[in-house]
Amino acid sequence: MRTLFLFLAVISILIGCNTSKESAKTNQMLSIVHVTSFGHCRGYCIKEIHFSSSSLDYKEISRDSINFPVKATNEKFTQTQLDELAAQIDWKKWEALDSVIGCPDCADRGAEYLIINTEKGSKKVMYDAHSTPEGLENILKTIREKRRVFERQEENKGE
Repeated sequence: MRTLFLFLAVISILIGCNTSKESAKTNQMLSIVHVTSFGHCRGYCIKEIHFSSSSLDYKEISRDSINFPVKATNEKFTQTQLDELAAQIDWKKWEALDSVIGCPDCADRGAEYLIINTEKGSKKVMYDAHSTPEGLENILKTIREKRRVFERQEENKGE
C-alpha cells in the first residue's frame, strides 16, 4: 500500500511539473507598454510607447492638450517581434520586482513604468526615471532606443 501511495505521489508531481512547463510555453505575450512621465513640466511631459502583435504606437502627451495636442505615430509590428522583445526580460527577476521601486517622480525627477500583458495577466512596475531595475537592462535599452527614434522623427516633423 505504501508503495502504491509513493508511486501515485511521484506521478502526480511529474504531471504537475509537466503541466506548468506547458502552461509557461502557452503564456502568449499580448503587449508591452513603456511610459515616461514628469509631473511638473511644460509641454509634452508624458511619452508612451506601446508594443503589440499588430502595431508599435508612440504618443507624446501634455497636460495642456489645448496648446500641446497629442502627437501620435505608429508602425507595423508583429507577434514575432513582440516575442523577441519579451525574450529580453529576465522573467524570474521581473516576477520578483515590486510594483513601485524607489520614489518615482519625487522632487520632479520623473517616473517610468513598464506594463507587461500576457494571456495570464498583467503587471506594472513603476520606478525612477532614467533608472534601470535589475533584470530589465536589455529590454529597457531596446525600448529607450526605439523611443529616441520616434522622438527624433517628431522633432523633424516640426522643422
